[in-house]
Amino acid sequence: MASRTRHLVFYDGNCPLCRRQAARWRRLDRAGRFEFRPLQAPGPEAAAAGLAPDQLREAIHCLDRQGRVHRGAACLRFVWLRLPWLAPLGILLAVPGMLPLAELAYGWLAARRHGRRNRPTTDARSESATACHCPPKRCTSSPAAPRQP
Repeated sequence: MASRTRHLVFYDGNCPLCRRQAARWRRLDRAGRFEFRPLQAPGPEAAAAGLAPDQLREAIHCLDRQGRVHRGAACLRFVWLRLPWLAPLGILLAVPGMLPLAELAYGWLAARRHGRRNRPTTDARSESATACHCPPKRCTSSPAAPRQP
């Protein structure tokens, strides 16, 4: 894959929390190192990197300029280390043993990001305005999905 000038971050555009974070990061990215795209319109780069729509819905992803993919808490660490105001958080995630803990916390939050207070927005342009974007095995809002005990 050819080298790009900016890193691409794919976030859930139907998630208000995700949109707020992307907007904050965009403001903090004064050097213009990142391009933020909703997973509902990822562009050809995501498919070229082998990222399927289902994968993008499960977690935030960053496709760096060299074509490497960073997912979940590793994506947060990658972004934070490159934004000066957030670099201390990125350094914290670089401490041995912290990234696996951050992955657990991120996975818990990502699975619940469309909870009661964070419902997906309805937008005619979105891929599926009313569908739940939780991974099927964890979803409790879809009648077709099995419920967890």
